[in-house]
Amino acid sequence: MKGLEIFARSLILSGVDFCVLAQERGLEDVSRAFAGQGIETLVPVSETAAMMIADGYARAGRRPGVVVSRGEIAKLITGTTSAWADKTPLLLFSIVPEFGDQSPAFDRRKVEFKEVFKPITRFQARVSRAQDIPELLVRSFREAVSLRGGPVFLEIEASALEEESQFGESDFERIAEMLKRAPDLARPCAAPEQIEQALALLGSASRPLIFSGGGVFRSGAAEELNRLAELLRIPIISSMGGMGSAFASNPCYVGPPSYLAGEAFHAAIKYADVVLAAGCVFSGLDGFGLPPLWSKSIRFIQVNIDPEHIGFNPRAELAILGDLRLVISQMLDRAKGCVAPASREKWVAKLRRLNQEHRQRIINEAGRNWKKIHPASLVLELSKFTTEIKDYYVVLDGGNTCLWAGMLVDLPGPGRGFFPTGMGTLGSGLPMAMGVKRVAGDAKVLLLSGDGSFLYNVQEFETLRKYKIPLVTIIFNDSAWNMIRAGQMSSYGEVYGTDLPESDYAAVARSFGCFGVKVRKKEEIAGAIREALASKAPAVVDVDIDVDSIPDSLISFALVEFEGAPLSMKGTLKSILSGRQKLDVRLWNQVKYIFKNFR
Repeated sequence: MKGLEIFARSLILSGVDFCVLAQERGLEDVSRAFAGQGIETLVPVSETAAMMIADGYARAGRRPGVVVSRGEIAKLITGTTSAWADKTPLLLFSIVPEFGDQSPAFDRRKVEFKEVFKPITRFQARVSRAQDIPELLVRSFREAVSLRGGPVFLEIEASALEEESQFGESDFERIAEMLKRAPDLARPCAAPEQIEQALALLGSASRPLIFSGGGVFRSGAAEELNRLAELLRIPIISSMGGMGSAFASNPCYVGPPSYLAGEAFHAAIKYADVVLAAGCVFSGLDGFGLPPLWSKSIRFIQVNIDPEHIGFNPRAELAILGDLRLVISQMLDRAKGCVAPASREKWVAKLRRLNQEHRQRIINEAGRNWKKIHPASLVLELSKFTTEIKDYYVVLDGGNTCLWAGMLVDLPGPGRGFFPTGMGTLGSGLPMAMGVKRVAGDAKVLLLSGDGSFLYNVQEFETLRKYKIPLVTIIFNDSAWNMIRAGQMSSYGEVYGTDLPESDYAAVARSFGCFGVKVRKKEEIAGAIREALASKAPAVVDVDIDVDSIPDSLISFALVEFEGAPLSMKGTLKSILSGRQKLDVRLWNQVKYIFKNFR
């Protein structure tokens, strides 16, 4: 039996039924072998998109994504880095060809890609014998899903796939059992005394808070965590990585993720006395969990399955190392019959009111008679359709686009919203949405993208057409890299290299044989989205929006993520005097936002 058949059969035994091939040239035999085992393959136009497709598939399907490449492996570094930052379980297999004579000026064999990928993968190995393939697959699957999870990198020499091996059916039976057990890792509970300590800390708190992260999805703990919040009357809000883990239907829900909740988020982290940090890594997108944004007197209860992520930024008053779902279930069992203090209702009500006021301020601003479409108006029109279709997924790509959408779109449940929070990788949206759609089936998949980020992988509309993948892409087209442009305006009063051409991306979609419609008036949005959904084809709704409308949450993002971006009165005044910065309610709302949250 050849190594290639061993490889394909081992994958199918491990439950893999879908794989992304980073290119076709040189992988024809792999494609045929996979098809013979019932493994569906997808080949994007660009190798760069391959890992991002698998990333979306893994996130939505809660199973490892698989990519096979040959030769152009360096093009997969961006997608691998994004998956590593977000702890997405991916398996990247690189088929290493046998090279002939090399130029004395450049020998590609000198590039040790196993070492190149080492900092951004959890496990790396090289296979030179066919008989070693199955056991290294077992190790790869285990590493991809263990603890926080992440991508692994396995090089397979082409000669190993051609090699004849004495691997027989009895060997496959043994390997099948090992592969079946590979993802079944130990899921530790907390010690009973830790549960008692956690509940005692929360019970003594006047202003407790639950802060939920991406680990909530990996452990499947969203339902339990929201029940705990409701039982103990604790306000719940998520990190950017935990988007969708705090249910909008929960009476203790106090707003969208992190900065997107505006005053509600800032008040919660400024005045909370005890915070249950559930499966989260405190990143710049969340203010690092540290002063000056977060109160220095907060006592943190940190629950995480990975010890590296406990006490990494804020100190843990109580550290619980364990599987989040099991730990929260323990807390629920022990807390039955507990009566939350009546004062908690005022705390929850205050945060909910602040969130509603923030949301209404945005809606009121968008409702004015602007010359061009306000970005929030586009999101609000889109929300009408998400209410109707109910079964949908949202993928976000870009800068300000993600902020506008995140502030106003309530997701229909956990694991329904996707954005590469670890790296904020621009251009990941289209390929990631392709992977999500492979899992979503008949559910709608909506990609909300900025115009700049859309350009990174626009060539994949050929892949959408070829495979008949009915995504609906809505482009927030302000002809600018507007997140950076806004910072330039406030800091220097001038714009440098952040303008983009006024393009018709609907026409670009049509040139690929897909559906495309251009929108320039607010009244046209609803009809255009309805047409795109009805087309049942890859579709683009390209909406011209106002470049002068800036989300106020960008101020929070800039002050922390950009480590104190130099917002200056001089720069703002210069931009006003030059006519670039408009003196209207939008600027006044930003001033109020700064006064309320950063005084």
